[in-house]
Amino acid sequence: MVAAWRRRWLPVFLSLILIFGVLAAISLALDIGRPYGGFFTYNRVFVGQWMLDSATPRWWPSIARSGLTYTDHFLQLNGLPDAINHSEMYAAAYARGESSFSLVIERDQVVFEQRLPLALFSLADFLDLKIPAFITGLGFWLLAVVIYHSRSTATLNRVFAVTCGLIASYQWMLHPTVFNGIGLLDHVIQMAWTVTVPFLGVTFFHCATLFPTPSRLNVRPALIGWYALSALVVAGYALSRWLVWSQDTSPFVAQLDVIGFRGSTVSIGLGVILMIVRLVTAFARERSSPRVRRQLMIVLIGLTFTTLVTAIAVYAALGGVTDYFSTGLDLRYLYLVLPLAIAYTIVRYQTFRSEPSPLFVAVVILISSAMLASVGDWLARLLEPQLPHSMFTPIFFVALIAGGFWSSQGLFQRALRRVFH
Repeated sequence: MVAAWRRRWLPVFLSLILIFGVLAAISLALDIGRPYGGFFTYNRVFVGQWMLDSATPRWWPSIARSGLTYTDHFLQLNGLPDAINHSEMYAAAYARGESSFSLVIERDQVVFEQRLPLALFSLADFLDLKIPAFITGLGFWLLAVVIYHSRSTATLNRVFAVTCGLIASYQWMLHPTVFNGIGLLDHVIQMAWTVTVPFLGVTFFHCATLFPTPSRLNVRPALIGWYALSALVVAGYALSRWLVWSQDTSPFVAQLDVIGFRGSTVSIGLGVILMIVRLVTAFARERSSPRVRRQLMIVLIGLTFTTLVTAIAVYAALGGVTDYFSTGLDLRYLYLVLPLAIAYTIVRYQTFRSEPSPLFVAVVILISSAMLASVGDWLARLLEPQLPHSMFTPIFFVALIAGGFWSSQGLFQRALRRVFH
């Protein structure tokens, strides 16, 4: 029984991630037609503030016309200081026939009141919010499946699959609803996100100790300790979420939230740094074999693209903003280049595949279509700055269909076989 579970827990884990990802999309879709403020928020329990979430597209009227910024703190909605049930406030205002609502904002330590128009959450809004995160998560999830099935018993393949699954979880479950803290489905999805994301840092480190060859250092005690510490962070983070939903915002809850949020952030940052150090030092060692150095060169090229996006995000975060745009171009899809490079090296050099599987080709087409659609949406917005919604979705599906047709042609197949050869 135990041996069978050890063999099957990873497919079960990836299946649950996919199920919760679909449920998160359904949960957000259920908000279509409901009145809301025209923006997305998240709650900073430890400072008692609601903030404008960077998931709100910058071309939405709440930012483009009303002047809200990603650094704004929201203190009151229609005179209510506790906004955890602000969906009810929007619904009540809409039922009374009101076309706007009052928002008290703190910006650069200045508090002021502003009236904003009520909006109805539309299908176009849903696509703007969900499609980028869903596609990115799907890319990571498919890479997890590809690597796991290429060699399901290899430790590196299993750890890499878990890491990609956790990243997919982060992408899919982060925004399950326009409103915060309402409904059983929203709570379940948020709790699933809370108990998975804190483990990302240690799995990054775990992957680094195995790729491209196992580390010569005895890292087992560090791994055990890090996994145990991540479990404690999960316990505190999950408890803080449950207490917030129970309307308890005491200093104790705030401390739990601080430990969960900052513990997860520090762990992920440390895991990424250690992974980069491991890759660079392994490449720099003169005694590395040409085969190992080829693998590292491919991965370091992918790391360069990912570092570009990370640098832009960190630069924006230093100013108090989370942003993944460069002059309006969405760069989030470049995050997929690194896991794609690692997946290629594992499949080609460690499972000795001479040609890609159809699922690997599907991932390549998916990522390429997303990047092309991102550039196309950026160009469309440059030509027509007043576009009310993103053009990403129609461009993406056209590119995906064209890419699927092209991938069936002989020229594409021969080119990809040469890459794997």
